[in-house]
Amino acid sequence: MKNIKIASILFFVGILLGCNRQKECFYLDTRIDIQYKDNLGRDLLDSSKAYAFKYDSIKHFYKNANNQIVEVYSLSMDYPKAFVIHLDADSIYTLSLTPYGTDILQLNSSISDTLVSEIVNNTCSTITKKVWYNGVLVYDGTSQRKFIINK
Repeated sequence: MKNIKIASILFFVGILLGCNRQKECFYLDTRIDIQYKDNLGRDLLDSSKAYAFKYDSIKHFYKNANNQIVEVYSLSMDYPKAFVIHLDADSIYTLSLTPYGTDILQLNSSISDTLVSEIVNNTCSTITKKVWYNGVLVYDGTSQRKFIINK
């Protein structure tokens, strides 16, 4: 009887030690934070100001796999336009965007800007590594993924 107990314990320990458990993981870090200022240093996302870009007027588009420009808008998402404007810790309004790769932000009827993001996917993560804003590298993977655009 004692041998059966010892054999059972060894069997279960062997199973536990022999199991090749694959580590489950998922890390999503793609958000881009943008602050807009004019040449006077004024916050262009402060909706209380007449000169500011307004959330309702800003449109977000992306280029899909077929190179078609598609507007981002889905009522099933927490943020239907895949961006939100919020007051940041530094008391400046910030547009936080979830990029699709090649994104177009139409800030108003006359201003459209293009963001190109290098997004890396591997088995455990999806990370934005680099960002170009209108062709200018604004994030190279070594600093905070938050930048100021002067308009």
